[in-house]
Amino acid sequence: MRRVFITLIAFAIAASVFAEKVTLLSFNMGARNRTATEVATMIFASGADIAFIQEIWVKSPQNTALKTMTAQLQRDSGSDWDFVTTSAYCLTEPQTVGEENYKTGGNGQNNAILYNKQKLRLTDLADDIGFTHFDGDYLFDKNTVQLVRVSLAAAPDHTAVGINVHLPYTDKAHRARDLRTLERLYSRYKLRIGVIIAGDFNYHRKDLTTRNFDAVDGTERWYSDRNVGIPTTLSSKATDAVVFANDYDHFIYSPGITVTTEMHRAFSDTKEKVIPSIPFGTTTYTNSIDYHKAVSDHVPIMLVLEM
Repeated sequence: MRRVFITLIAFAIAASVFAEKVTLLSFNMGARNRTATEVATMIFASGADIAFIQEIWVKSPQNTALKTMTAQLQRDSGSDWDFVTTSAYCLTEPQTVGEENYKTGGNGQNNAILYNKQKLRLTDLADDIGFTHFDGDYLFDKNTVQLVRVSLAAAPDHTAVGINVHLPYTDKAHRARDLRTLERLYSRYKLRIGVIIAGDFNYHRKDLTTRNFDAVDGTERWYSDRNVGIPTTLSSKATDAVVFANDYDHFIYSPGITVTTEMHRAFSDTKEKVIPSIPFGTTTYTNSIDYHKAVSDHVPIMLVLEM
């Protein structure tokens, strides 16, 4: 009996110290006409376990681009990939709820989360808070914000809440309303479970650090401009180099999240403001204009956490 008791204690200790590193990638595609295979190749090359994608053009129920991407990721990695998307409830027509008006994003404003099923499990929580019928407590312009539960495949009790964000760049009042809604959603979960938010906020980091969030990543001196943190969106100026304009893409996380590698831009370890090249799929871009036209005005950002 004593031996069994000791074994149970040992098992409990082992379970409590079990942890895996999870690599997150976040990327706003800009809803442009890019090939899904190119995007999948980029995700694979980054080493990400899970990718938060904003402004991807997909239509429910086909979700053709996402199916192409997960199939390509499976070919590249040998692992089974899946996705969840906002395409079933993204607003394709304007809506009015009470006195509030919500704009349509069309099929090009969808969000999606792609993930390696051999490492992670995802549960879409959209229906829990009324996203799917747009009548719940938490309403966003275009209804593209995603809420999911993320757990380790090898340890299902190791969980966190993931929120994939695109706060549309519209008028100041609606942006402020959406940000307040995100704060409420964050507060709802942060005391019970770790929360990680990734995406395009259309806000500078310095504006977010004054809000009701615990940690807005962008503080590591990998490349940090004292005015705008880590720039993540590209200038549209015609230059011969890659020039960053602002830092609208971020990670936000609650005290329940253990971050092992702070936010950085994917595919470069240079500390210079001007990055000489950006690989994307099988193509390398050496200036802002070409990348901006062919890929997006955003570059992928990454974060590594422990679950």
